[in-house]
Amino acid sequence: MLFSCLLVYGIVNSFLVCVCYAIATNEDEGYSPNIAKNFGVWIVKFPCVLALHFVLYPEVANGMNIMKFANNQSHLFVNSGAEISYVLGLIQVLSSLLCEFINIYMLAYQKTI
Repeated sequence: MLFSCLLVYGIVNSFLVCVCYAIATNEDEGYSPNIAKNFGVWIVKFPCVLALHFVLYPEVANGMNIMKFANNQSHLFVNSGAEISYVLGLIQVLSSLLCEFINIYMLAYQKTI
């Protein structure tokens, strides 16, 4: 199970790194912050940001619950099992936060619907 979790986290994080790389190397678009000059764009951006937050919040909360359980109930785990569980929860939290940051960044720099 541990290696399956690490494999899934590795794949998800590699996709997120690829998106970050694509954003960083895409200079022909001329990205600049867009403070919704068009009301229609703002109407689309605002619900997207809210939906994104509502979708990713449970992932962050679950990761933090895993970390809290591993930290407070370490006597229920086998040797070094609590540390492994804590690290898996931390990886879940960091992956979710990175995903939320990338999506908000992409929405902030979107110029059209």
